[in-house]
Amino acid sequence: MPWGWWEERVIYKLSRLAVMAAWLLLLGCASVPPQSSLSVAERDRILSGSAFVADGAKPQSGDAISAGAAEYVGAVSSDLSPATDIDTMSQQVLALNDDMRLFVDLYVDKDSNTATRLRDLLQAIFHSGTMGLEYDPLKTFNAADTFFLQQGNCLSFTNMFVALGREAGLKVSFNEVSVPPTWDMHSASTHVYYRHMNAVVQTSRGRHIVDLNMENYDVDYPQRRVSDEYAMAQFFNNRAMELLFEERWQASFQHLRAAIELEPEQTFLWGNLGSLYRRIGHFDEAELAFRQALSLDSRNLMAMSNLSRLYRQMDRIAEAEIYDQKVVYHRKKNPYYRYHQAQEALQARQLDIAQGHIKAAILAYDKDHRFYFLAARIDTAMGNRSRAQRYLQRAADLTRDTEQKARYNRKLDLLAAR
Repeated sequence: MPWGWWEERVIYKLSRLAVMAAWLLLLGCASVPPQSSLSVAERDRILSGSAFVADGAKPQSGDAISAGAAEYVGAVSSDLSPATDIDTMSQQVLALNDDMRLFVDLYVDKDSNTATRLRDLLQAIFHSGTMGLEYDPLKTFNAADTFFLQQGNCLSFTNMFVALGREAGLKVSFNEVSVPPTWDMHSASTHVYYRHMNAVVQTSRGRHIVDLNMENYDVDYPQRRVSDEYAMAQFFNNRAMELLFEERWQASFQHLRAAIELEPEQTFLWGNLGSLYRRIGHFDEAELAFRQALSLDSRNLMAMSNLSRLYRQMDRIAEAEIYDQKVVYHRKKNPYYRYHQAQEALQARQLDIAQGHIKAAILAYDKDHRFYFLAARIDTAMGNRSRAQRYLQRAADLTRDTEQKARYNRKLDLLAAR
């Protein structure tokens, strides 16, 4: 899936920060300085890539595709060439090869109605005898590579499906889903924030969502159709982060620059560019990129957290502490942050702490059925069965997903039978 990311001090665990005793400062003089947009010269400086040339970085070719695919000689590659223009790069992401066209011709009757075409295409894609797909959240491929390798993350699958669907004559769009924040620890100091992308198809029978993992898809998630350009920016951002983890600095920069050229108003792209510059020790450029991220979104916690870490490395402690305090203040007001803390506390069997966090989450936002389900789990563990039933009933009332509602109702029946 698409991701944003940041690096944090080792004293932080995942997205949890230690509480700092600076309440008066938070309400008074600790406001984050407003950030103005970069000047043309500053923007050109961080988008020129001169830092990588100065460091002796050499242009790097595309990825060696993972084991078992070394003999693949498809017409496109999941990495871009430094000399390729942005329009060509974007077109390559969704480009079909002859095998993909043959696949559609074999399994989809283009003379049938759109609903039938969608059904036949999905059956062919997900049936293990024809294709089948292996999910890997850390592998982002273009449409052709996903088709050949039969693996990838949600964006890889969506690239492939959009390309195949349009070849089948379907009206297919990219669809960004605002899932609750999901974090993963890539290393002791790096955390990955995942985003989610799937596809939406308009057929003669209505609107259909196509997702690599429909079992975990929730219709209650806010979502919106996005342009191909936005999806391509997400693709180049993903590839940039994967290349960064491989320490292929210039290739990572090339992909990030392509993403920013497509979607310059997306704050997480500038934040990721700042993190790349920080990784190679170019702190001034990193600061400019983080400042640009905050000029686009003054409440962006990833940019604040990264800027704080950068200022500590630059021995600008007073500025770092301002951003630290701001991050703590906003995180504790974020219901999904408190939800995550409640999950961790429940897993650690710290039930009172878990209950406090989930109550804070519900108080901040009382429309998410997942909050009430977690509250029910916590109260069940604490032996508060009647309150757990009330929370479960509220969860069932809130969800619009009929299958999820049925699951909640089955759990209610089980509780009532105890």
